[in-house]
Amino acid sequence: MERSRKILGKPPLANSEAVAGSCPSAKSHENVLPSDTAVLEQEASQARPTTTAPTARSATVRTAKSATAHAARPMPAPARWPSVSVIVPARNAEEVIGSALDSILAQDYAGSVEVVVADGSDTRATGDMVRQRYPAVRLVANPGRIAASGLNAALDATTGEVVVRCDVHAVLPPGYVRNAVEALDRTGAANVGGGMEPVGTTFFGRAVALATTSLLGSGGSRHRYGGGTGPVDTVYLGVFRRRALDEVGWYNVATPINEDYELNWRLRQQGHTVWFDPSLRVRYHTRKTWRALVRQYLGYGWSKRLTLREHPSSLRPRQLAAGLPMLALATAAVLGSTGASWAVSAMLPASYAALLLAYSLVEGIRRRDPAAAALPLVLTTMHLSWAIGFFFPTRFFLPARIQERLNEWSEETRFREPLAQ
Repeated sequence: MERSRKILGKPPLANSEAVAGSCPSAKSHENVLPSDTAVLEQEASQARPTTTAPTARSATVRTAKSATAHAARPMPAPARWPSVSVIVPARNAEEVIGSALDSILAQDYAGSVEVVVADGSDTRATGDMVRQRYPAVRLVANPGRIAASGLNAALDATTGEVVVRCDVHAVLPPGYVRNAVEALDRTGAANVGGGMEPVGTTFFGRAVALATTSLLGSGGSRHRYGGGTGPVDTVYLGVFRRRALDEVGWYNVATPINEDYELNWRLRQQGHTVWFDPSLRVRYHTRKTWRALVRQYLGYGWSKRLTLREHPSSLRPRQLAAGLPMLALATAAVLGSTGASWAVSAMLPASYAALLLAYSLVEGIRRRDPAAAALPLVLTTMHLSWAIGFFFPTRFFLPARIQERLNEWSEETRFREPLAQ
C-alpha cells in the first residue's frame, strides 16, 4: 500500500490509516454524502473487534451496485452539503486562468468551498497574477510541472469530501458544483462529469472546436460527441468522492497527459462507477494555432501508449481509428515501392481525403460556420499527430530536455507492482 501511494506521487498514509478496512475517524464522517452513509455505517459495524473489517474492494462494489438503483429515481438535494475542494493545475497560464477562477468563485454552492491552484510555471507571472487578483485562492508548488503531479499536490493541500477538478482552459457554468454534488448523491458514483463545450477564439480555433465535437474527431466519445446519462469510461474534468480517490491512489504521474482517463480506469477496475451527466457541460477554449494542435495530439498519442503499457485492456477501438490515415499512407507507400500504378497506390489516401471533404461540407451546412472549411486540415492534423505520438518514440517530436525529464518520470513512477486491493 505504501509503495503504491509513492508510485502515484501521493504521500504515504499514517500508520493508523494504512490498515486495510480500518474504520474512518469521526472527523472523516463530517459532511459526507448521504449515499455514503450506509457504506460508512456498515464498515463501522464490521470493523468492531468481534467481526472482520470489510476490504476496500467489497466497499467499492457496494457503491457501484447502488449506482443504478439510485439513478432510477430522483432524489432530493443532499441533507448535508459536503465540503468541496476545487483543484486547478496550472503552468504558464497567466493569460487564461482568470476566466477559470472567475467561474469557480461565482459558484452558488451552499457548503464550504476551498480553491487551490498548483503552479508549475517557468516564471512567477501566473503565481503573481493569482495572488494579486484572487487572494482567496491558495497557491501550492508543482515541481513536477505536469498536470498529474499538480493535481496530486493540490489534493494533498485540501481536505474537502468532494474534489472538483478544473483546468485553466475551462469555464464552469453557473451551478456546476451544486449540480455535480447532487449527481454524486443521486447516482452513488465515485466520479461524475459531463462533456466539453469547445469554444474557439480564432478561425482555426473554431475549426478545432467543430472537429472536437464531430464523430471523426472524437470517435464517438460521449464527453466530446455527446450522449445520454449513464456509466462511461471517462468524463471531462470530473467531480470525485475523496474516499474513492484515496482508495485508488490519486493521479498517476507516469501518464502526464492521459491522467484523467487512466484514473477513471483504475476507479472502474476497483468497482466504482464513472457517471456521465450531459447537464454538466463545461466550456473549453481550444488551441488557437496549428502548431499548438500538433503538440497537443502528439502528446495525447504518446500518453495513450504509456497508459496501455500499464493497462493493456483499456484500449478502445475508437482510439485505434486515429491510426487509419497513417495506415493508408503507409499502404500507399508500400504499393508504390512495389511498382503498383499510381492510381492503385493513391486509392486509400484519396478515399480518406474524399471522406474528409464530404464530411466537412455536411458539417459546414449543418453548423453554419465557415470555419468548417478548415476541417480537412484540422482532422488530418489530429489523426496523424495522435498516430505519430502513439506509434513512434518521443525523440521524434519532443525537445531533448523535455524528453529526458519525461523518461525520468516514467522510469521512477511507473507501476512496478499491483495497486493495493
